[in-house]
Amino acid sequence: MNKEEFPIKLIKKKDEVVLVANLVLNLIRSFEVQFILLKGDIGSGKTTLVKEIAKVLGETSNIISPTFNKMFVYQDIVHIDAYHLDSQTLDSFEDYFEDKIVIIEWAEKLNQKFPERLEIEIVHLNDETRQYVID
Repeated sequence: MNKEEFPIKLIKKKDEVVLVANLVLNLIRSFEVQFILLKGDIGSGKTTLVKEIAKVLGETSNIISPTFNKMFVYQDIVHIDAYHLDSQTLDSFEDYFEDKIVIIEWAEKLNQKFPERLEIEIVHLNDETRQYVID
């Protein structure tokens, strides 16, 4: 796959999110991406996608939304919720990023550029179906 094939649009049932997680992991490995920027309304499935990515990576911890903690660090990922951050950058978190995939929910709230990134917008189509736009 090359960059000319982006954006990638997928429509998947909730129980097919593991397919999206596998694709995302293949893309970040192929393009040497460290940051995954997640966009979508409340309840669209951002944390659900993070859980599946972590599961595919072999994470055994319970992945929960970092809404009030702002960040959780796991074996292979750093999971950040930028919605309530006091700062518009992640400068205070950078010490945790080395050798990890950094997944940021509400990344559009930040005023920061991420050169090595995949942007994923999740759209809630109905109770069972989501659209994923990967760019």
